[in-house]
Amino acid sequence: EPSRSHMFRTTRNNFEGKKVVQLEYEAYIYTDIRARWPTVKHICAHHRLGLVPVNEASVIIGLISSQREAVQFCIDTLKATVPILKKVKTP
Repeated sequence: EPSRSHMFRTTRNNFEGKKVVQLEYEAYIYTDIRARWPTVKHICAHHRLGLVPVNEASVIIGLISSQREAVQFCIDTLKATVPILKKVKTP
């Protein structure tokens, strides 16, 4: 039976000898989502790489919001703007 693994990286309190109190990350998809729906929190998007069998998830998007259309906007924007190469395999 396959096991499940998770990796969480935490923010270190120093970088190149300087004290760090927090990090701020930006990504244009997330900025667009938050501009349209300011209540959106905790956005997470993951796209699998390598072989993905039929009926398995290739993209996972999660966010906290009362606006369901924010998830659809995220996947539509991801598909339209992020360069992901796909090879379709047929028998």
